[in-house]
Amino acid sequence: AFYTGQPELEVVRERRFAARLDDRLVTGSIDRLVIARRGGQIVAADVLDSKTDDVAANDPALLAQKVKFYQPQLNGYRQAIAQVLRITSAQVWAHLVFLKPGRVERVE
Repeated sequence: AFYTGQPELEVVRERRFAARLDDRLVTGSIDRLVIARRGGQIVAADVLDSKTDDVAANDPALLAQKVKFYQPQLNGYRQAIAQVLRITSAQVWAHLVFLKPGRVERVE
């Protein structure tokens, strides 16, 4: 885990980005981006993307389906942010924040 110890955290809202991944240009806006630094160097980041989908907290199958649906989008964000911040994609986590059920789900 890259959040061991006490890193300096910076929270950025509505972070716009553009990155070239392979032969395509990926652009977007991330709802929340948490950047972790140690000694001034970026060591990790966490992409938080809010969703307003109507998902009941007591419906794990539908929640899993929604996570799978958004997985390509979040993985693109992870790769793009890794490139922009000059870290590896393994150093970037991604989470979906489902507002209606109040759930946060990690995207692998």
